[in-house]
Amino acid sequence: MSDILNGKAAPAKAVQETGIENLHLISSGSYPSNPSELLMDNRFNELLAHARQRYDYVILDTPPVLAVTDAVIIGQHAGTVLMISRYAHTRARELEASVERLKQNHINIKGVVLNGMKREANNSYDYYAYDAYHSGNNKS
Repeated sequence: MSDILNGKAAPAKAVQETGIENLHLISSGSYPSNPSELLMDNRFNELLAHARQRYDYVILDTPPVLAVTDAVIIGQHAGTVLMISRYAHTRARELEASVERLKQNHINIKGVVLNGMKREANNSYDYYAYDAYHSGNNKS
């Protein structure tokens, strides 16, 4: 993506096949010295417009909100923002601070994805609920 925003590559040339039907990728590219400035440039708007014309969904993966300003800049262009939190890794106060920073920048979070959870086989209630929901069985 940085090569597109630096004018070194055209969006159509930077799109990569993933091996999954209808799923394409633009990687981050080389690390620029000025990532925030590149994201605030009109080329970023043009890249998003290019992607929105060609794809049903455009997913932008950002660095953590508290680490750099990229997530806030990109979030202002997103139709939907989801916060990703890793189970037993993300601290509650960091998550709260991240949410607050996005709110301060008028970015509305639509939901949270909790990743890194391991399903415990010894919890029969959860297992039953999971199995019944996905298999459609009516157990009593």
